[in-house]
Amino acid sequence: MTSDEPCGSVAEGSVADLISDDAAARLREAGWSTRRSAPLAKLTDFLAREGWVVNPDAALTLRGLYRLTIKNGTRTEFDFDPDAALSTLNPGSARLIRRFFNEGTCPIGSGRDMCLLIGESSRCLLIDDQWLGYSSFQT
Repeated sequence: MTSDEPCGSVAEGSVADLISDDAAARLREAGWSTRRSAPLAKLTDFLAREGWVVNPDAALTLRGLYRLTIKNGTRTEFDFDPDAALSTLNPGSARLIRRFFNEGTCPIGSGRDMCLLIGESSRCLLIDDQWLGYSSFQT
């Protein structure tokens, strides 16, 4: 699932300005607040070395949501953790995704067999991990 529309630039505001009250409530249950600011220096250096592009919107999203887990009872619905997303991707996925979508992306998290990425254009990309696994072998 992709969109040609940006998922919302946070340059002028905050993540809280872009999400519904219901989404904010679920994120608060996971430990999020508007003042949350996770340290990212090591993570962004690692992602860049691996070929991923951490644009300002991706960095802001990660600062606010990094390592939060959305649960439904005891079941994990979504992990805002690029490490979790990368564990479902094959080596070379950054190159493949860049080629397919014509822009670099940053993994934000994963859940329900999907990976969430934010592109250089601030587009949100939600990609089924089975497609990525299959497509990686086609290059």
